[in-house]
Amino acid sequence: MRVSKSETFVSILATRGRVFTVVVGSQPDPPNP
Repeated sequence: MRVSKSETFVSILATRGRVFTVVVGSQPDPPNP
């Protein structure tokens, strides 16, 4: 299976984005000013 470099990059970004969203979502909301 051949995957282009840009497709791999987008896939990694999507995975990191999901993980980042999950991590941020699990944190308590910062107090609003």
